[in-house]
Amino acid sequence: MIAVLHHDHDAEPQKGSRLPLALGIAVCMSLALTVVSVVVYYTAGFYKFDLSRPGFESVRKDVVNTDTPKSYDTTTPVNSAALDSFLGEYDANVNGMRAYGDFQDSTSLSDKALLLAPGDTSN
Repeated sequence: MIAVLHHDHDAEPQKGSRLPLALGIAVCMSLALTVVSVVVYYTAGFYKFDLSRPGFESVRKDVVNTDTPKSYDTTTPVNSAALDSFLGEYDANVNGMRAYGDFQDSTSLSDKALLLAPGDTSN
């Protein structure tokens, strides 16, 4: 025996599709969040650090990356001297990262720690 379920459409009024309403709310929320983020961007002064903005073409050419990535020879066998060399570089980089702390104290994100202090030319 097969049971057939019938749905009575007249029992509940048709409310229409909720999709246009949901899309409208999503668009309004995204516009509101964009406005908030732009306001924070300008009021907090982050725009001063953004070199991709128009008008900074002359400054962009002065920014150069002086770090050259170290390349490793992939054709020679791995020996203890190569491992010691790599581990020495690794430890130096880890110690440099530890200098920033674990962001639990107030000095980890200070301007001096991030090399943003006025007149700081150590980088």
